[in-house]
Amino acid sequence: MSSIGAFPKGLLSMLQSQNFGINPKELSDTVVPVVDVVDCYALSAQFAPANSVVLANLNNDILTVPAGKVWRVAAAGAIVIAGVGVTGACFLTVRTQSQNVPISETMVFAASTTRPVNMTCPPFWLQAGDRINLWGDTIAGAPTATVCALVSEFNA
Repeated sequence: MSSIGAFPKGLLSMLQSQNFGINPKELSDTVVPVVDVVDCYALSAQFAPANSVVLANLNNDILTVPAGKVWRVAAAGAIVIAGVGVTGACFLTVRTQSQNVPISETMVFAASTTRPVNMTCPPFWLQAGDRINLWGDTIAGAPTATVCALVSEFNA
């Protein structure tokens, strides 16, 4: 028999139910089929937070998971607008547990252009306090960036 760990964060809020029963202390050694219904419930909790910043070198905190919530991020992207004489490069990252994890390719932009940068990884979960960032590199001038994500939000 195997022990059961902590209850998954956000599961009860996703199912909009409460736990009034007794959780088993051990798992059976018999394998049984499971139906994954997360995507069905995620649609009802889906929204698209967005924020705009003047892009600087290094870490630009854009979207933060609120306290008491968890996010399932299905997609994320940014639009960078570079004016006259503005150049640089950027990529999307997720900041979790004091680490930046890249989730997109590096996008180089030149003066007087508007360029997109898109998430290139599968959907993932973020906990309260985690952030979606836009990492700036070799920025000359003051480009503006808008980051938007498609997330499903649940109670932690």
